[in-house]
Amino acid sequence: MVQLLLADRFKLSLGHETKELPVYALVVAKNNPKLRESKPGDTYPNEIKSADGEGGAGTLWMRGMGSLTGPGVRIAELVGLLSHQLDRTILDETGLQGRHDFTLQWTPVENQPIRGIYGNPISVPQGATRSDASGPSIFTAM
Repeated sequence: MVQLLLADRFKLSLGHETKELPVYALVVAKNNPKLRESKPGDTYPNEIKSADGEGGAGTLWMRGMGSLTGPGVRIAELVGLLSHQLDRTILDETGLQGRHDFTLQWTPVENQPIRGIYGNPISVPQGATRSDASGPSIFTAM
C-alpha cells in the first residue's frame, strides 16, 4: 500500500533486486563450546558495576581495546556486538540457549575503529595503546 501511495503521490517507481552480501556464521567448534553456561544466582568476582551500583551480569563490557567480558550474556548479544565490531552480518548458528559467561581478548586491526555494543565508535583515551600486536586476531580468539 505504501508503494502505491508513493507512486501515486510522488510519481516514484520502485524496483526490486536481490543482492548477495558477505556474512559470517558463528558456529560451535568440534570439541563443544568453551563457554560456561550461567546459572541463576551466579556471582562474579571483580564484577563491573553499573552507575546505579547494580551488578553487570547480562551486560557485555568492553574492557579496553580488544577485550570483552560477558558475564551471563545471551549469545544473540555477543553476535550483535561482533557484527558491529566486524562491520558485517553474523548469523548465530551455535544453537546455544540461555546465558553464558566468557572473556574474549584479541588484537584489534590497526586503523580499524573500536566499536561499542551499539556500533558507536569508542573514543580511545589519550596514551592508550592497542593490545600486543602479536596477540590473536578476533577470528582466532573466537
